[in-house]
Amino acid sequence: MIATKERKFEDVIRILSKVSKKIYLHYMDSAFLKLRAYYELRMSYEAFNEIERIKKYFQSNKNIPSRYLKIYTSQLSDIIMLFRYYEKKIDENDFKMYIKKVSLDTRKTGKVMRSGECLNN
Repeated sequence: MIATKERKFEDVIRILSKVSKKIYLHYMDSAFLKLRAYYELRMSYEAFNEIERIKKYFQSNKNIPSRYLKIYTSQLSDIIMLFRYYEKKIDENDFKMYIKKVSLDTRKTGKVMRSGECLNN
C-alpha cells in the first residue's frame, strides 16, 4: 500500500477503515495494517480498541478456517505484547523473554509465520 510505504499513517487508517468485513482475508490484512499505523502514530488506545474489534470478529465469524485463526491469534498476541511494552506495562526483560519464547516455539514446530501464512522450514 502506497500510504504505508510513504509513512502516511493517518491516510492508512482512514482508507482501511472503509474495508468491508465480508471477506475475512481482506478484513484481517487491513486490520493488521491499521494496527501498524496505530503503533507508528503511538495511538495505543485506538490500537486496543481495534484489537477488541478483531477478537469479536474472530468469535462471530465461523467462516475463518482454524488454520488461519490460529495464525491470526498468535500474531495478535505478539502485537498486544508490543503495545504493552511500548506503554511500559511490561518491562524490557519480560518483553525479551516473550520474544525468546516465541522464537523457541517457532523453531520447535518448524514453522515460520509471514504475511498470514504458515510456511514449513
